[in-house]
Amino acid sequence: MIYLRRLTGVIIAVMMLVRSVLAQEELDMAKIRSLLALGEYSEAAVLLEVAVKKEPSRYEYQLYLGNAYFAGNKLDKAIERYKLSLRLNSGAKEAAINLATAYSAKGLHAEAIEQYLTLLKDFGENPDIRYNLALAYRFSGDLKMAEKNIQSAIDQRPNDAEFINLLGELQVVTGRLDEAEKSYIKAIRVNPADGLSRVSLARLYFQQNDYRRAEEEAKIAAVMDSRLSSVHELLGDIYQAKGDNDLAIYEYNTAFSRNPGNPALLMNLGGVYEALKRFQDAKKYYLMAVEKKPASLEFRLKLSGLLIKMSSLFEARDILKEALDANAKNVQLLDMLGAVYMRLRNFEKSEYYLQEALKINPDFQKARMDLGLLMFEQGKYSSAESLLEEVRKTGFVSYELNLYLGRINLRKKNNDKALDFFKELVDMAPDLLESHLWVGRANEALLKPLEAESAFLRGIRVDSTNPDAYFEAADYYFRNRIVNKYPQCVGFYQKTLDMDSKYPKRDYIIENISIIEGKVKRIERVKTEKEIDADKKEQKRKSSLSPTD
Repeated sequence: MIYLRRLTGVIIAVMMLVRSVLAQEELDMAKIRSLLALGEYSEAAVLLEVAVKKEPSRYEYQLYLGNAYFAGNKLDKAIERYKLSLRLNSGAKEAAINLATAYSAKGLHAEAIEQYLTLLKDFGENPDIRYNLALAYRFSGDLKMAEKNIQSAIDQRPNDAEFINLLGELQVVTGRLDEAEKSYIKAIRVNPADGLSRVSLARLYFQQNDYRRAEEEAKIAAVMDSRLSSVHELLGDIYQAKGDNDLAIYEYNTAFSRNPGNPALLMNLGGVYEALKRFQDAKKYYLMAVEKKPASLEFRLKLSGLLIKMSSLFEARDILKEALDANAKNVQLLDMLGAVYMRLRNFEKSEYYLQEALKINPDFQKARMDLGLLMFEQGKYSSAESLLEEVRKTGFVSYELNLYLGRINLRKKNNDKALDFFKELVDMAPDLLESHLWVGRANEALLKPLEAESAFLRGIRVDSTNPDAYFEAADYYFRNRIVNKYPQCVGFYQKTLDMDSKYPKRDYIIENISIIEGKVKRIERVKTEKEIDADKKEQKRKSSLSPTD
């Protein structure tokens, strides 16, 4: 999201306007400009704070300090200084514009809208203010007023590609994709060098799964303006969708190098690594994103989901609890906390958070499902099945829902029904080892040895770097006493230990290998004894025959 593309430039202009005023003071303007250019906003602010203390009644000083705070992303402090500047000089247009800009950047859309309307009233029509007012309405959710104001801006300046591009974005949000495409193409025609409009058009094609045209437009945009972060982010999205993860990582890294302040790019990188099952790398990028934007619940939920996959449950719990004070009514957060506590076997707290989520939204099916899973873990199988079936009838689709309904039916010896649920798991997640293991177990219960063996071996193919895959296949052979597969069984057990010398079931594996070796020796001994007996019988038979004349 690119917010306030136009009026933020006024802030830099204001810095130049007040230069002559500040140059008359003892303040080292050259040093301040150097600090700002280097992005050392805090140090620049310290020097400006000295000037403000000396002459607090100078509105220019308050304004300039607000600009330093704004550039350093200290929006609350910037807003405070702009308000002070306006109290000292109500006609300070620059301070009024910058206050509206800061409100918008802070996400205070109602305040931003009010300030922009005041600007229009006090200083007259201005297409740039209309543009930013349209943005404020858009992000406040009032799309009708957003479109009305951007249309007003276009009427005043019909050949502004940025205005037309925003109209296209609003048309996308309201589902008018054909109109949006025409708007983007018009914006490109008005300004062929405008990379942003090409990125918007490429994004539209990407949303329509037209990866070829999306990639073509994005590459043109990248050539036209290689500094754009958004085009490389989009190319990363395209390559990830196409399954080319190496290129996706390259593009996301390129985007981040052009916009290192954007934590969403770190989340994108983490997402690619998570898809590659490189969980430690994914965790590193998610943590960096959360560190940059600790208030983002979306980031915390994503990180916690990964930590749950990694079985880092206490870490996931702590990440979620840090967000609880500011998001006490968020059902997703409450539900995930309930799910984490369930895995930690703290059933009392798990039920508390799940019930809290359902108090806020009784129709939140994910929380209802997790409550059913909790009942299963507590051994309340009938209650769990009843609730999970109710959730399923609502049309809610979830891997875990099918998994637990399958497990319940497997416990009840409804093996055919269980197998149907587990087969759906394979359809949902064909690259997930667990899906194939449960299909194997259901076929094993149905006394279908060939189908069961096939499922366990598929598990090895889809997750060949996971020692669990080899252990499960080996254990299938062992517990079913498939003698002719003992060599493969020992091989798979040994592979498990080779991949993880501290495998949790190491002692069990070593004992089973010893049992198999003992059985094989007995089989060979019996076989040898039988062969000896057979030879003796043959010799006896031959010796009993009378010699022929």
